[in-house]
Amino acid sequence: IENKKIMYIDKKINQYEKQISQKENLILIYEKSISNKNEKQISDITSDLSEQKERSLKMEKDIETLKGPENIIKILFLASNPSDTDALRLDQEARDIEEKIKLSKYKDNIKFISKWAVRVSDVLQAINEEQPNIIHFSGHGSVCGEIALENSIGKMKLITPEAFSSAIATRSDCVKIVLFNACYSEIQAIEIVKHIDISIGMTNSISDEAAKVFAVQFYSSIGFGLPIKQAFDQAIAELKMEGIKEENTPKMHVSEGIDVEQYKLINI
Repeated sequence: IENKKIMYIDKKINQYEKQISQKENLILIYEKSISNKNEKQISDITSDLSEQKERSLKMEKDIETLKGPENIIKILFLASNPSDTDALRLDQEARDIEEKIKLSKYKDNIKFISKWAVRVSDVLQAINEEQPNIIHFSGHGSVCGEIALENSIGKMKLITPEAFSSAIATRSDCVKIVLFNACYSEIQAIEIVKHIDISIGMTNSISDEAAKVFAVQFYSSIGFGLPIKQAFDQAIAELKMEGIKEENTPKMHVSEGIDVEQYKLINI
């Protein structure tokens, strides 16, 4: 239905553009031979021309409204650094990601939303509010694959892969990719890909710098419209070029039936 509406509006815009061009030519002709009669005709045509331009602009906005939601992706950045854990530069990671997205080709097609000091009760609240396509978790992970959120007083509360996965599964209608930028989070990625298209986790501990460099390039590549596999490969390449010896730490998992070589979120 929306495609038919777009085709119809496109057709009308083309008609208006032709009429506008014809009337602009008439105005030029009349201006060459000014008379009282011609001045009245010019005034009438100019008024009509203005109305048609307004209608054309309105229709173009209608098309953008119809097309827009299909080409906007949302990244939900969930940050958690409980007070009883080592300090991480999560603010710098989020800032650098956002800055790189703003420098990408399709920056207008990406909405980056960050949530800080995330508690258990914040996760589904944020997902329901934002309905993201990508969830990015940055913070600490345990050797058992748990991720560290905050409790009511800002202390660490560990969340098992099964528990977090069950939460994401309830919104698999919108969430397509989850990236765990936390130590030992591959266990989370393996569990969660049962419910979504693609997940990325860390096979081992990962340094602050490696986590930031990987994530920044990954989202920059997505911002240039690259498929997810290519974005992942470029993020790994960036680690190598920076001389960070952790290129084997990030690991991508793909749901059965997904062609990750062609998988894109921005389709333009």
